[in-house]
Amino acid sequence: MPAFAAPQFDLHDPDVVGVERLLSRVGTAQGDDFVITGTMDTSRLSADRTMVGFLARLYRRRTGTETSFRATLDNQDQISTLSLTTPGSPDAWVISLSEYGKVQPLAPPPADIVRKPNATVLKLLRSKDLSMPD
Repeated sequence: MPAFAAPQFDLHDPDVVGVERLLSRVGTAQGDDFVITGTMDTSRLSADRTMVGFLARLYRRRTGTETSFRATLDNQDQISTLSLTTPGSPDAWVISLSEYGKVQPLAPPPADIVRKPNATVLKLLRSKDLSMPD
């Protein structure tokens, strides 16, 4: 299969975002009933066919492969937010989690916030190679 035809993430995966894979990389953790902090291994993050893996492929690692994280828990002891900065990314990633097990209906965005893509995006979409650089 040519690189441009390979999907960037698996939409059939129940963990398409990649939170479960992130949590499986935790190396150290400490905390209390409301906040857990620690470190996780991000060395193979960009290899995941998840949304988090896709984002990781956008940034080349400039530092080590361990990063710190912070998770907050809700009143049912479930993670409500997970924050981390992956090596190479200029910003912290914050993943908000809620309504565990529920399927949310999709709705198109309001017409007034939809913008036409710029020339660079149109060129990319019209090209045959939509793969992300490694």
